[in-house]
Amino acid sequence: MKKFSGRRLWLSVVGMIMLFAVSILPAQAETVDTVCDRVGKNTTVWKDVTGDGQADKLRIKLTKDEYANYINKVQVNVNGKKALTLKSEGGFYMLTVQYIQIADGQQFLQLFGTADNDYLVENRIFRYDSSTGKLVKVLDLSKVNAVCGAVTEAAGRQIRIEFKKQPEETGWLHWEYTYVYKNGQFRLKSNTAAVYSSIGDFTAEDGYGAYFKNNEFVSSRSLTFYKGTGLKAKAFEAGKGDVLKLKKIRMSSGKIYLQFQKGNTRGWQRVDRGYLYQYDTDGSLIEESGWFYGVHNRLAG
Repeated sequence: MKKFSGRRLWLSVVGMIMLFAVSILPAQAETVDTVCDRVGKNTTVWKDVTGDGQADKLRIKLTKDEYANYINKVQVNVNGKKALTLKSEGGFYMLTVQYIQIADGQQFLQLFGTADNDYLVENRIFRYDSSTGKLVKVLDLSKVNAVCGAVTEAAGRQIRIEFKKQPEETGWLHWEYTYVYKNGQFRLKSNTAAVYSSIGDFTAEDGYGAYFKNNEFVSSRSLTFYKGTGLKAKAFEAGKGDVLKLKKIRMSSGKIYLQFQKGNTRGWQRVDRGYLYQYDTDGSLIEESGWFYGVHNRLAG
């Protein structure tokens, strides 16, 4: 029988101990967790934001305006020390806080407020800086030309965030953008994404709901679409009654572009320009002044 030397036996034991230790270490799994949902009063939650593996005490203090209607200031204390003061010019009714952890174990807090008509405001993501004891901003979604919602998924060093917008041309749309964490900030991976109709009322008697449910739109006028968002080289023309498939959205410098497909050809056009619809002298809608049938009566006020 082959004998082990004392040194070889010692190395084998150490190796087994190291393997066991690694197996019981907490996994740095990606996490997205709502820690408080639409709260309107002071609240306390426990989450590890300092990165030491121990739950930290997060005391969230909300200050309202002089009429006690709107929340205009949020203060977050971490383990009894003030880490963040966030002031809101417009104010909001309720605050939601999401806890996010990416693959390398770094943790973040997303704070956003709910105002009138469930509009989301003051949407920002923060990371705790242990050297200063402060929550520092790593992404600001408050001034984006769309309704920016919650982080829906964390994968690797990336997060996905839901967006909504209601151009008059199409009604409500929804999509998701991916952000990559690099050099202390979350940065947009691409300003182009797949987009879907969420105009609602799919069962209305006009019959257009079946098209919207399939991400399709029936043209109510002649429309020109282009090969790129520069809107220079024509891709195709749509005639009245043509069925177009909505494919992608692109946001650039505050402008919104949509890509539609007719047959096997795709083309872009800018939307959300405002003042799209026209009305007759008796106040009735001239439906053909819009882009697509069935949209105007489904627009949310």
